[in-house]
Amino acid sequence: MSTIVRDITERKRMEDQLRDGENRLRSLIASLDDLGFTLDQDLRFGPFHQSDRATLFLKPEQFVGKRLEEIGLPEFVWGCIYQAVRETLQTRKPTEALYSLDLPQGSAWFEMHVTALETTAGTRPGVTCVVRDITARRRADEALRALLAEQTVLLKEVHHRVKNHLQIVSSLLDLQQRRTQDDQLLNTLASTRNRVRSMALIHEKLYQSDNLANLDLASHLAELCRQLHSSAGNVRNRVRSDAAVTPQNLAVGLDQAVPYGLVINELVSNALKYAFPGKRTGGIRVTLERSKPQEVLLTVADNGVDLPAALDPGHTNSLGLKLGFLLTRQLHGSVTFERASGTTVHIRFPNPSDTTS
Repeated sequence: MSTIVRDITERKRMEDQLRDGENRLRSLIASLDDLGFTLDQDLRFGPFHQSDRATLFLKPEQFVGKRLEEIGLPEFVWGCIYQAVRETLQTRKPTEALYSLDLPQGSAWFEMHVTALETTAGTRPGVTCVVRDITARRRADEALRALLAEQTVLLKEVHHRVKNHLQIVSSLLDLQQRRTQDDQLLNTLASTRNRVRSMALIHEKLYQSDNLANLDLASHLAELCRQLHSSAGNVRNRVRSDAAVTPQNLAVGLDQAVPYGLVINELVSNALKYAFPGKRTGGIRVTLERSKPQEVLLTVADNGVDLPAALDPGHTNSLGLKLGFLLTRQLHGSVTFERASGTTVHIRFPNPSDTTS
């Protein structure tokens, strides 16, 4: 008689570790709220897992061993799953599908993640499907969208009302101007009316826009210059004006919109008033461009008479120029003047809202 004694301590330790790992993996899977199953290349159900908290409350025996088209899913759902599974089987890349079901407790939304199973020689390819109930998330998203839409309508209404109120003020100034004979007072009322109208135009553009956080500069600048030119009196017949914005999608934030609009109003109004005396003809060009990331360069140039050499634009009694400097300071910008074949004003100001490249 012979006896063989073999030490299997290490093997037993490895088996215990393997069982311990399997138990942990089972506990982890059981803790998930998701529904998980496998499908082979013939779309036949394999191993099936569903936690007690899953929405569908399906019985694995109703599915395991059956083909996808045999379990009575709605045609739309069946089509979504079929397309996602077939794509993963062909490309071996993960895919997703989104679908809804009418359950006894109401409509529910689900998203399914499909991943290809790793195969070895002699095994058939298949996929692993994980289905997650996203009904609560969908309902929260819908409620958030409804709230956002309501807030958007309210903000548009605010801008609309502000624009209407400023328009009333502009109309009152216009009525007062028609009843005034004093030339100096007429000019003061006209300037004030233009300032009010420039602010009203900003609110008009905002409530007409889908973006209430920023003011689109291209449409606003063109309309503002047209508005100032049409109210310039007889000089509009002798002076042309044009505007350009580069790039076309350039915009400024709401905190900069009003001072930006008023600066342009003052500079263009001054050019229309003083750059073309008598019957002199010419033009005014206003440009806005991104001089560098998050910085805007505003240029107002005319080919009229030069500013007097003795005039210091930073120290003058002209209300328009004073306002221009004050508003530039409010924009945290800098201003420079050029006197050559007319007057050119450059204003650079930061634009934190410009996130485009």
